[in-house]
Parts: sequence; C-alpha cells; structure tokens
Amino acid sequence: MLRGWLMRLRFLMAPRPHQEIDQELQFHLEEQTRANVAAGMAPQEAHRQAVIALGGIEKAKQQAHEQRPGFYMETFVQDVRYAIRGFGRNPVFTLTLIVTLMLGIGATTAIFSIVDRILFRDLPYAHAERLVSAWCTQLRRRSS
Repeated sequence: MLRGWLMRLRFLMAPRPHQEIDQELQFHLEEQTRANVAAGMAPQEAHRQAVIALGGIEKAKQQAHEQRPGFYMETFVQDVRYAIRGFGRNPVFTLTLIVTLMLGIGATTAIFSIVDRILFRDLPYAHAERLVSAWCTQLRRRSS
C-alpha cells in the first residue's frame, strides 16, 4: 500500500508526458493493423478495424490518462485551484461562506459539548450510577 502511494506521489511530482501514451497507443494500433492485414484485409480497412477494436483513439488516450497513478490527485488539485480562483473573483460570496461555516461549526461544537456532558458523561458525584430520581404525584379520590 505504501508503495502504491509513493508511486502516485512520484507521478504527481513528475508526470509522464502525453507523448509516451501516444507512442504506446500507436504501437498497439500498428500491431492490430498488421494482424488484420495478415488476416487478409486491405490496409485501409485493416487500419479502420484496428481503430474500431481500440474503441477510438481519443477515447483510448483518455482512458489511458485516467488509469495513471495520481490522476485523481491531479484532478483534485485542479478543482482546488479552480475554487480558489472563483473565491478570488467573488469576495462577498467568499466572506459569506466563511462566516456561515464559522457559525455552523461553532454552533455544532457548542451543542455537542452540551449533549456530551448531559447524556454521555457521568454526573460529578461519587457513585453517580446509584443516583435515583423520585417524585410524588397526588392522586385524587373520587367522591362518592
């Protein structure tokens, strides 16, 4: 697992160029074309069938790019950069967002602190588990 994370980090720091993916796809396309020509197809038809078997060149490039380690991390970094640029363009929205988050987190923390003390922690008495609450209710008698 550590090895996988180190590989993702390596690809994030030094991504492989797209030329390598293009060369790999070109190699597979040529091999499939040769196999189709050897099977008796015309060269143009063999190439067309190889592209169809590959599922389209651009689609194959996109799939190969998505299979690279670090792709999701790279996408996440792009999303964060985009969000920061958007916050810079609209400072009123950014301020409103920050204040709302501060109030929401503060209120949630305060409520949880109260609930935690009341419901989950013992009362600050010796042998608190033995405390009992008792009260009386007055019963009314019916007059006969």
